[in-house]
Amino acid sequence: MIYKKEKINFKINYQLILLLISITLSSYGIIKSEVALYTIKQNPDFTVGETPEKICYYGINSIISGKALSLYFATDLFEYLKDNPSILNLSNEDKIIDVIFRDDVCKVVTKNDEQMRGFTMPLEKSMSFPLFYRITTIKEDDIVSISTALKSKSNRGGNNDSRSLN
Repeated sequence: MIYKKEKINFKINYQLILLLISITLSSYGIIKSEVALYTIKQNPDFTVGETPEKICYYGINSIISGKALSLYFATDLFEYLKDNPSILNLSNEDKIIDVIFRDDVCKVVTKNDEQMRGFTMPLEKSMSFPLFYRITTIKEDDIVSISTALKSKSNRGGNNDSRSLN
């Protein structure tokens, strides 16, 4: 008789534990999806877990459009870009033609009717950032670095920088 009572108690406890685990997991899923939906509503161009290439693309694109967004940049860089919006001399005529990411560094190549330009942007990553990555500095590359980057996407190019934003 005692054995049957223990068996029934074990079944009840086991079912109760399974119920609590399933409630916990579904609550976590709902909370996680709500956070993801909030992030997407704030910036519909993004999905959760964006690639670093997209961070670089949208970061430079926001500078080209004249509306640098704090979401993509480190605080001090964003403040500098906000105070000096034309420092990189990018205009709406510039088009992004290539984005390469390797070893926590992005290389972005832009082109307009007159010239082709390249930018090197180290990325910082942290779970505390809204998009996990953010751009810490922007350095304009020389033409040799741009040519090398376009010839070999796996090559990071030269280190001769002509201009730097910090």
